Amino acid sequence: MPYAFGYRLSTSSIDPVSKWYTLTDIYLDSAHLQSLPPEVGLWTAATYIHLSGNQLQSLPPEVGLWTAAIQIYLSGNQLQSLPPEVGQWTAATYIHLHNNQLQSLPHKNIIEKCLGIYYKGICNCQEIENQNLKEENQNLKDENQNLKDENLHLRYAYGSEGFQEAKSDYDKFIKKN
Repeated sequence: MPYAFGYRLSTSSIDPVSKWYTLTDIYLDSAHLQSLPPEVGLWTAATYIHLSGNQLQSLPPEVGLWTAAIQIYLSGNQLQSLPPEVGQWTAATYIHLHNNQLQSLPHKNIIEKCLGIYYKGICNCQEIENQNLKEENQNLKDENQNLKDENLHLRYAYGSEGFQEAKSDYDKFIKKN
């Protein structure tokens, strides 16, 4: 497998990155990179992309073309945002984003892949936690509405006496499960 290792590189020293399209593993950790050229979008064969410990403040939209990447390491940079194209990282199972200056994450796909890994330190904001609370709140509202609907259905189907019996059976069923 072809590899690229970098140490103390600058953006100009990794030119022409367009010739790196066959690489499967790219290691540019702590390479003092301040930006990435659009040609990094040509790293379409890369399955492991290591860019941690640099000084990246943003990523070009072309990173969305890293669709073969399984693991993407971007921790320890100065990223303030991510382009929406990161939502195309559908093969990624592990995305490191901790120790950045992110204010939000643009795509739910990325949130799901990060939450189980490094929830703390992904963002400096409460957006992820707030989104989770909103979803949980909506799920509880939906469940509550379903119970109300079931209650009305039981009342209609069994009348008031039959309702009490059906409710008792339902409560027993819920306790068992």
